[in-house]
Amino acid sequence: MDNRQKKKSLLDRFMAWLLVLLQRCFIGRFFTSYNRVNDKFEGKLSEGKRTGEKRLARFIEKNRVINFVPKIFQFLMRIPLRDYGIMLFMTGAVVSVLYPLNDMILFIDITFEMFVTGVAVCACSIPLFFSSRSLADNVLNSKTFNFLLFDFLGMDDEGFRTASEKGKVSFATFAFLIGAGLGVLSYFLLPSNTALLVFALIVAYCTLRTPEVGAIVTVLLIPFVDIFFSCIFISYTFLCYVIKVLLGKRIFRFQYFDLWVSIAIVVLLVCGINYSDPLASLKAISFEMVILFSYFLFANLIYSKAWFRRSILAFTTSSIVVALVAIAQAILRRMAFNLEFLENVYSKDWDIVSSLGSSSAMAQFMVIAIPFAIVHMISEKKDSTKFVGFLMAVVMGTALVLSNSAAGLVGLIVGSLLVFAFYKRMAIYLVVLVPAVLITLYFTLPSSAIEAVFSWGPLAGVSVSKELHYIKDTFLTLAQYPFGLNIAGESVMDVLGTSYVDSLPIQLLASYGFIGLAAVLMMMVMFARVTFTYSVNAKNAYRRVNGCAGLCSTMALLTVGLFSHVWLDKRIFLIFVMTIALSMAYVKIDREEEAVTRSQIDITKATVDIQLKESVIHQSAPRRRYVHAPSMKRMLKKQEKIRTAEAKEFSNTDELIIIKRNYQDEEQE
Repeated sequence: MDNRQKKKSLLDRFMAWLLVLLQRCFIGRFFTSYNRVNDKFEGKLSEGKRTGEKRLARFIEKNRVINFVPKIFQFLMRIPLRDYGIMLFMTGAVVSVLYPLNDMILFIDITFEMFVTGVAVCACSIPLFFSSRSLADNVLNSKTFNFLLFDFLGMDDEGFRTASEKGKVSFATFAFLIGAGLGVLSYFLLPSNTALLVFALIVAYCTLRTPEVGAIVTVLLIPFVDIFFSCIFISYTFLCYVIKVLLGKRIFRFQYFDLWVSIAIVVLLVCGINYSDPLASLKAISFEMVILFSYFLFANLIYSKAWFRRSILAFTTSSIVVALVAIAQAILRRMAFNLEFLENVYSKDWDIVSSLGSSSAMAQFMVIAIPFAIVHMISEKKDSTKFVGFLMAVVMGTALVLSNSAAGLVGLIVGSLLVFAFYKRMAIYLVVLVPAVLITLYFTLPSSAIEAVFSWGPLAGVSVSKELHYIKDTFLTLAQYPFGLNIAGESVMDVLGTSYVDSLPIQLLASYGFIGLAAVLMMMVMFARVTFTYSVNAKNAYRRVNGCAGLCSTMALLTVGLFSHVWLDKRIFLIFVMTIALSMAYVKIDREEEAVTRSQIDITKATVDIQLKESVIHQSAPRRRYVHAPSMKRMLKKQEKIRTAEAKEFSNTDELIIIKRNYQDEEQE
């Protein structure tokens, strides 16, 4: 230990002393004492009992509608793929014939895309004719579907196995009629919408059987689906989860941090009602409430590290798709400068918005996702998986740079520094030194050098002093309305001349007043308390960096929020809440696993102690058989006590188990 201490630099030893000092001070004790408060809170909460839970569970079990839905899907899974092929072939045939007839009879121009869609459906249905096994058998025997449904989404395969055991059922007589009906329906409803409807029904059934699938699908589709449909699906998933809880198949846990989330929800709801035009803002308030309530959904559904890995994999997958779309748009825009015929495809003046609709939202999404990619690069032990994490971080960082967001670059720096600070505690001085160096260079470099830096890409036209003065002046203006603008009958347009404030804290102050801003800040302070407590008690750096990745992402996003309204796009707000929920879920999972491991170790230690004591007595027993003098008996008893004490002293180490195994091997020889 002395040699290691000598190898450390003076700065490292100073930072180690500073960390110990901070942990012992009042603020340090507050931020590292969450577990003790949470244990007392859960102990008091567990004393109460829910009323009416058994009656609701019996009602759900006897409800015919709820029990009839799984039977329908089991019947559909028993149908052979050949019958599905017949149905799809008839659908494609009707679609491809209906539109030319429409052109000849009604003299209406046919939609060529519809004709191509019908022909494609006919071609895709032909391979299904060669399989006579049921849909459940094909899914269970397919490696691709096993990975997507059971490994990636984590769906329960009990329904598929039950349908496979019951055997297949013929559906060929109705396949022609249903296929023709779907083809005629495509005349009124686009085939793409029909396919989306079928996909939505399948996902709804999977969520009903396994609510965790709904959480994973939500994480996957956040960047690609409108917030309205996301909120509807979250509400449906929460309903399925409540049904499982009432049936006793899931557990709802309410922690001390959840109390502060509930307080924030109530405060924002009460303050949001005070809008000057409540009817116009009712939709936005509803979205915010559903998004905030989704915290309880994600925090309770992600109950194991397997589900945590699935959710992180889904999040990184959607992030990589968003980044690749942004890079593709940048390539098309660059090609449009050189090739004139591409101007109609992609204009030179268009921004790189990816699938989120705006460049700022895409940059904010990358700011949240990049810390998770860096954590994946750090925490994995294999070189190949580390390279995958490095590649993901590079792709997302490239998309962030292409968005031309100066605040996004600041968020990238903050998130990366926090990740490395949690991974190596000695690297915490980077969080202090890097901002200090940047501020020093800003005031010491000549004006020409500063202008050269702020003329590059995303930093072009950025003025730090102007942004800070804007935040200060706006804050002083809105401070005259401590309960929000709307309580006085004013709006942001009336006071500032803009529809919204380009800063998240100022926007919260304008909409909800000091009370709403304080509620959000206290929720983040308590979240930081949970994370710092976990960071202090984590056994190794890999666990610590996985549990603290959510705090790094949220702090990076809030740093961006100082200079932009990051919650203007509600999907970013949903990802923000989801990140907090996943971090809380990981902390809870790791604590429970550590408690189970400790109990197993205690049981193992007790077993080893008993066995060693018996072996010591067994060794001294033959000698006792021939001893009759009282003095010799007392001497042997003393030796037995010494051996027993030595066995108890070293029973907490792995070395004792090795000695015991060697002793057993010698006895066998």
